Amino acid sequence: MAVRQTTLDLKRVSDFVEAWRGSLSQQAVVIPAGHEDADLAPEFKLDLVLPALGRVGPLTCQIIQRMPDGSVAARIADLPSKAARGMEKVLELIAEVKEHLLATGELVEPGAAPPVAARVEEEEAAFQALEDLPELPELPELPELPDLPDLDQISAGEGSAAEEPPAAVEEPAAPEPAAEEPLVEDEAAPPEHDDPAGVVRGPRGVPMPDLGGLSPTLQGVMGDTSVREALYELSLSRAQGVFVVTALSGQQRAMYLRDGGPVGFTAEPPLEDERLGALLRASAQLPAAQLDQAEAMMSRYGLRLGEALVRVGVISHEQRVALLQRQAELQLKRLLGTRDAEWTFTPLERLPERFLLAPIHTPTFLYRAVLQHAVTRPAQVILGGVKQRAKLFAIVNPRRYALIPELAWSRPEQELLVTLRRKPERLENLVRGATAGDMRLAATILAMVETDLLLLNKLPGLTQGDPEAQGRRVQEKAGKVGRQSAFDVMELHWICTQEAIEARFKSLLEEFDPGALPDEPSIRAENEAVVNAVKAAYAAIKDPAARQALRAQLFDPELIDGARALLLSRGKEALAANDKLMAVEHLSRLADLSPEDPEVQDTLKAALALKLK
Repeated sequence: MAVRQTTLDLKRVSDFVEAWRGSLSQQAVVIPAGHEDADLAPEFKLDLVLPALGRVGPLTCQIIQRMPDGSVAARIADLPSKAARGMEKVLELIAEVKEHLLATGELVEPGAAPPVAARVEEEEAAFQALEDLPELPELPELPELPDLPDLDQISAGEGSAAEEPPAAVEEPAAPEPAAEEPLVEDEAAPPEHDDPAGVVRGPRGVPMPDLGGLSPTLQGVMGDTSVREALYELSLSRAQGVFVVTALSGQQRAMYLRDGGPVGFTAEPPLEDERLGALLRASAQLPAAQLDQAEAMMSRYGLRLGEALVRVGVISHEQRVALLQRQAELQLKRLLGTRDAEWTFTPLERLPERFLLAPIHTPTFLYRAVLQHAVTRPAQVILGGVKQRAKLFAIVNPRRYALIPELAWSRPEQELLVTLRRKPERLENLVRGATAGDMRLAATILAMVETDLLLLNKLPGLTQGDPEAQGRRVQEKAGKVGRQSAFDVMELHWICTQEAIEARFKSLLEEFDPGALPDEPSIRAENEAVVNAVKAAYAAIKDPAARQALRAQLFDPELIDGARALLLSRGKEALAANDKLMAVEHLSRLADLSPEDPEVQDTLKAALALKLK
C-alpha cells in the first residue's frame, strides 16, 4: 500500500540549508531514496522537522518526479505563511551566527582556511551517502606526462614519505641495508671521503632484481586483461615483490611493489629519458645553472639528484617527494603501455632498499588514467559510446565489491556507485543530455566499464545465463504487479512518450522470456502471470487517449497541472541554453501530457530544430 504521510528530519542546520537552497525555497522538496519502505502516494502529507521551529505540518505534497535513484521530487501545494516566515527567521538566525563567528575568528571565509566544522560535516555527509563504500581521498588528475608539477606549486607536506628519509627511487641507488636495519640515506654505505656533510657514494639507479632460484606466482602477456586482474589482486593482497616486463626486443622493466603498490622502478638497459634529471631539463622547470650545480654535487659525492637538489637548497624534501611521485607515475604509465612483451610477478621477502615513496594505488591509477583519456575525447564520441549502449543496464560488478571501497572516489562517483548498487539503471536514464555534466558522467561510466568496475547488461540484474537470478527477478516482479498501476507495471513514469512505451514493452518481453528460467513449475507460472500483466498494462496505455484517461483517474488535476508547468519551464530553459537533448526530452513528455496545446507543440518544434551540440 502506498504511503500517504511521512516526516523529513531537517533539524540539523546544514541539512535545512541544503534543502532550502536545493528545493524548499521554491516550495518543493526531495524525499531521498529508501526514506519509506513502500512507495509514496501521488499526493501525501509531509511533516518537516526544522531547526529552532520544531515540527511544521502536515503539508500537502504532490509528486512531480520519481528519480532513477529512487528519490522523489514533490511540490508543496500550500505552504502556510507562518511556516514560510519561520523558515526565513531560521535563515536570518544562521546568518547572525555566521557573522558572530567571523567576527570572533572562530570561522573564516572560503579561501582562507577550511573551517574544521565544515570539513567534519562534509566527511560525515560523504560517509552517509556512500554507505558501505567508505570515502577515500580524491586522487588529483594526472598531468600530461612527462610534464612535472611546477616547483612553486608544490606546497610543503605534499606527498608523503613512507619512512624517515631513506633511499629514494631516483638516479643512483643505495646498497643493500643490513638485516633489520633501516636504510637512511646518510648511512647507506661507509663514506669514501671526508665530506663534512656526511654524504656517501653509492651505485647509480635502483638495481634490477636477482631472481635466481625464485619462481613467479603470476604471469601473462602485456596488453590483455591479465595485467589488470593481476594488479587488482596484488593490490587487495598487499603483495610485496617485483613485477617484471620483458619485451621481445630484450628490454626489461622492473616495478617493485610494497603493500600491493609500486614504490620503485628500474630498467635494463637504463632508460635515460625517464631519469629525474632528464625530466627536469625537458620540462625546463629549474634553471639550468641550478641543475648543473646539483649534478656536480651528485657526481662528486655519489648522491641521488633529488637529494643533491635538497642539499643545495633548490627544493624542499616535500617537493622532492612530489617530483619523485610524478616520475613514478610516468614510469608506471609507460610500463603499462608496453606491448609485445610478457610479464611476471615474483614475491620477495625484502626489497633491495627502503623506497622513499608511499605505494601507488594501482586500481585508482588505472581508473584515473582511463577517465583522463575519456574526458578528452570529443563530445560526439562520448555520446556515441553511450548511445550505442543506451538500452543496457549499468550494474556494479560483484567481483569488484571488495576492491571498490579502496579506490579514491570523488563525491559524484560515490553517488553514482551507491545509486547503481541499490538499483541498476539503463544508460539512457543516467545520461539524458549533452551538457558538460552529462559528458563527464558519460565518460565516468565508460571508464568504470573499461576498468571492469561496472558491467553492462541487457537485464537489470546479473541474470543472463543465471536461471536462479532470473527466477528471483520473476518472483519479485510477480509480487508487485497485482497492486501496481499500468505505468508501474511497465516500469515507466506516468508522464511518458509513445516511443518510451514501445521500447519498454519490447524490453520487458525480452527480459521475461521463459527460455531463461529455471525448470520450476511455480516460477514458470509466476513468469506467465508477469508477462500477462505487462501485456495488459501495455494495452491500457499504448493509446494516447487511454493514457490521458488513466492519468486523470490516478492523479489529481492540480498535480497534473503542476507537472505541465514544470516540464514547460524546464523545456524552455533547455531551449534557451541550446541543449537539444534535454529540451526534446522535457517537451516530448509535455506534448504527450498536453497533445492539443499549441504553445507546447510550437516549443517542441523549436527544440527539434536545434543542432546537437
